[in-house]
Parts: sequence; structure tokens; C-alpha cells
Amino acid sequence: MRYIKDSIHNQISFRNRFWDEVIDTLEFQRLREIKQLGVVYYVFPGAIHTRFEHSLGVGYMAQTMMEHFLQNQKEELAINDRDKDIIVMAGLCNDLG
Repeated sequence: MRYIKDSIHNQISFRNRFWDEVIDTLEFQRLREIKQLGVVYYVFPGAIHTRFEHSLGVGYMAQTMMEHFLQNQKEELAINDRDKDIIVMAGLCNDLG
């Protein structure tokens, strides 16, 4: 398991090796060059968040949310690990388009 130091969530990791392979693709890595907040950093110098960091955070939050649902409402929501994988992938890839 690979750990990633994140400025908002501190230390994050993804529990599926496939997600690491997606993060390592050229398409995902190009998000490092795209600023999340555009030119806002001219006014707020600390606003240098990238689409890459944002996508990692969304994927991590989706993973955390789905693990909570699987632990507490699995039968109610009729969800399984495959549903979790799909939601986390959607979170990670939310800015690729």
C-alpha cells in the first residue's frame, strides 16, 4: 500500500492496487499541471491547490464514505465491495474529463 502526504487529509492511502495504477497514468498525472483555483493564487498566494491534489482528496473521501456505509448500512443500502470500487474510481477520475 502506498501512502500519500496530503495537505488537507494529512496521510492518505488507497486500499486497492488498481487505484494506484490509475493514479500513475499519464492522463491522471497531467492534473498536476492544472490549478484548481485558476489565477486566484495572484490574490491569495496560498491558493496553489491542483486538480491532482483535488482528485486524490475526492477519491480518498469517497473511499472513507463507502467504507463507513459498508460497515454500518450494507444491508440497508444493498451495496458491496464492487460498488465501493466504482464510487472511489468515480471520485478519483472526477476531473479527468
